[in-house]
Amino acid sequence: MQPNEFIKRLKEYPLASHAAWEAPNPHEVLKMDWNEPDLMLPAQVKRAVIDFVENGPTQWYPDIANKALLQGLARYAGVPVDHVQYFAGEDSALDYAVRAFVTPGDTVGLVAPTYDNFRVFVESVGAEPVFIALDDPFSADIEALIERIPRDAKLVYLVNPNNPTGVLYSVEEVERLLTAFPETLFFVDEAYIEFGGATCVPLATRYPNIIVGRSTSKSFGLASFRLGYLIASPENLVHINKIRNGKNVSALAQVAAVAALRDTSYVHEYVKSVQESRLMMQEGLTRLGYAPIMTPANFILLPVSDPKALTSALTNERVFIRTLGHLAGMEQYVRITVGTPENTRRFLAIVEDLLSHGKISLS
Repeated sequence: MQPNEFIKRLKEYPLASHAAWEAPNPHEVLKMDWNEPDLMLPAQVKRAVIDFVENGPTQWYPDIANKALLQGLARYAGVPVDHVQYFAGEDSALDYAVRAFVTPGDTVGLVAPTYDNFRVFVESVGAEPVFIALDDPFSADIEALIERIPRDAKLVYLVNPNNPTGVLYSVEEVERLLTAFPETLFFVDEAYIEFGGATCVPLATRYPNIIVGRSTSKSFGLASFRLGYLIASPENLVHINKIRNGKNVSALAQVAAVAALRDTSYVHEYVKSVQESRLMMQEGLTRLGYAPIMTPANFILLPVSDPKALTSALTNERVFIRTLGHLAGMEQYVRITVGTPENTRRFLAIVEDLLSHGKISLS
């Protein structure tokens, strides 16, 4: 059978290696390829999940309009509850937003290089992605960005701070975009906002042409549960809610998120440890002869002559990092997730050992 024409010519999003899941002992793995946190669930989340599994009602569909979850997310984000909706991961929220607002033939801008999965959602509905690349991919040049955004763009996708370059636009700069392009919807992806930068959430309560996406996978440690959320005007959310399937957000994800939101002190403590670890990673890799590029997020970039060779050598040590060859301009870079200082020390020791034995090189 033939798929529809858009799916037929779609280039799929390249996933990172699955090999980490095949390791005999996951505690020996350093999984630094998907920007997941090396953070175990706090006690209050474990108790809530176990209680639900033991006492249910597991035989029911999940709550499709979980008031406690919506209130917790709104309180955490600092917005009225009618400005929030939750989804089965932020990827699902991105997909719904594209389906709700983009039609075949529309122009959609992606401030590039960036998270490539959004491109898949755009192409799957027959829209035309336009990659907005600046002269310096590591600079937040707002003037150049305003000049290069297509005037007919229906939607513009801006990850802030950006994955993978770490570029961060200020709230004032994003507001300039909203006023310069009042007919364009801006999707500001804040998956990494807890690690650095000022949030654009306040703009979503004042402007009709912005949607902010958030994740609980990066700083909350809930990646396995899959829960993301959108912050936008109620007028925008009503269109997305028409196609949203509330049953897709599992009850376990809802229970875990509600429990996590009751006390987010563990999130702040983890973010602080990552910020400390970033400096350790920078100092360690520089000492070993590399030139790491730091970001405000929970990852760094490393320019290397042979990304595949480095990735392969580290994989043999059960250390998994991400090559970025699928992104234009990033062919010579690898991305490395930064977690706790303990795991950063482990990573640096492994790299130093590989260098000393000639298994990897700086050239």
